[in-house]
Amino acid sequence: DSRAMSEGMFGSVAKSFGFGDQMENLDPNVEVTHQSFGEKLSSAFCGIGVGIVLVLGALGLAGWNEYRNVATLRTISEGRDVVVKDVLCSPIDVNNHGMLVHLACDVTGAVNLAGNGTLGLMGVSAIGYKLEKYTEQNAWKETKSSKTTKDKVGGGSTTKTTYSYSQEWTTMPATVADFRNTGAECKTANNGVRCVNPAALVPLGSAVLGTAPAKMGDFKMSEYVVSQAMSSKTLTPSCSGGNVCGTKMVTESKYIYTPETRVRTGFTLGTMTDATVVAKQKEPDTFEQWYGTYDPDYGIYQATAGKKTAEEMFTAQEEANDAVTWILRVVSLVLVIVGLQMVTAPLTVVADIIPVIGPMISGMIGSFLCMFNTGIGCCCWLFVASMCWLIYRPMIGIPLFLAAMATCVCAGFVLYKHSNEKDQTSCRKR
Repeated sequence: DSRAMSEGMFGSVAKSFGFGDQMENLDPNVEVTHQSFGEKLSSAFCGIGVGIVLVLGALGLAGWNEYRNVATLRTISEGRDVVVKDVLCSPIDVNNHGMLVHLACDVTGAVNLAGNGTLGLMGVSAIGYKLEKYTEQNAWKETKSSKTTKDKVGGGSTTKTTYSYSQEWTTMPATVADFRNTGAECKTANNGVRCVNPAALVPLGSAVLGTAPAKMGDFKMSEYVVSQAMSSKTLTPSCSGGNVCGTKMVTESKYIYTPETRVRTGFTLGTMTDATVVAKQKEPDTFEQWYGTYDPDYGIYQATAGKKTAEEMFTAQEEANDAVTWILRVVSLVLVIVGLQMVTAPLTVVADIIPVIGPMISGMIGSFLCMFNTGIGCCCWLFVASMCWLIYRPMIGIPLFLAAMATCVCAGFVLYKHSNEKDQTSCRKR
C-alpha cells in the first residue's frame, strides 16, 4: 500500500510538471514520445536554412506568376485579333492551315465499346468514345493523429500519437505488416480477428478498355481535344436475366464485386455530342497549340463540350487565368510568411527552458513573431509583385509599388514608436 501511495504521489507530481502521460497506463493504440529542449532547439536552427530557401523560392514564384499572368493575357488579346471565327467543319479549308481557328461542330464516330468482354457478356451497351474501368479494394488502413504539448520543466515537449484502424476503398492498399506492432492493434477494430489485406489478383487503378476515333466534321479530334470535350457516365452492369457473372456479384448497381479479395470494379463511358475548339489548324486535318508573338512559350489550345462562340472561349480562358493567378498569389504569400516563421522559430524555443512559465512566454513571443512576420512577409511580397508590375504594367505597378513602400514605412514607424515609448518608460522608472 505504501508503495502504491508513493507511486501515486510521484505520478501526481510528475503530471503537474508536464510528464504525466508517461506515468499512465496508456491504451495500446497510443504512443508517447518525448523531445528534449536540445533536440527542439537543434531542429529549430536546422529549419532556418529551409526557411530562407522557402522565402526566396516563394518570392521567385510570386514574380514568375505575375509574368505568367501578363504573358497569358497578351497572348489571349493577340488571339482575339487574329482568330478565324466560325470555320466550317466540312470540307476543310486548306487556306487556314497554320492559323488560329475557331469552330463548333457535332461529334461523330461513337461505337459500342462493350464488345464480347465482361460488360458485353453482362448485357451492357457502351456506345461512346472511351470505355474505362477502375478497380479498388476494400482494405484496412492505419491513421495517425498526434498532439504535442510543451513540458512545464526542462523545455522539452511530449507528443501523444493515437493510432486508429478502418477500412476504405483504395487503389493502393497498405501492407498490414507495416502497421504499428505489425498490425496487432488492428485486431480490436476487426472484432478480435487479425486484419488482412488479401492479394487483389487483378491490377488496381484505372485502365482504358477501348476507344473510338472521334471526328468534328472532317477534322480528327486529338487526344487533348477529346479529353476536354468528353463527359463521363457510370455504367450499370447486371447479373440478372441470364447474364454471365461467374462467382462475382453486382453491388450498389454499378460495381462488379469479388468477395474473396474484397475487390470491386466500376466502368465509365466517355460520350460527346458536340464540341468547340480554338486552336491552330494543323495540316492535314487536326489541331495543335497556337503560339503568340509576345512569348513563344505561351499559346492557345482550347476545347470544350457544347457549341460556344469565339468570344465565349476567350473569356473562359481569361477567367481561368485570373483564378490561377490569384491562387498562386495566395500560395506564394503564405509560403513567404511560413518561411519567415521558420527563420525566427529558435526565438520561440529559447523561452521554453524557463520552468513553469516558459511555455507561456514562448507562446507570447510566438504570437508577436507571427504578426511581425506577417507584416514583413506582406511587405516583401508586395515589393516583388510591384517590381514585376513596374516592368510589365507600369500604370498598375507604380501605385502598387508606392503602396508596398507605404506599408513598410508604417510598419517601421510603429516599431520605432513602440521602442521609443518603451525606452522613455524605462527612464522614468530609473
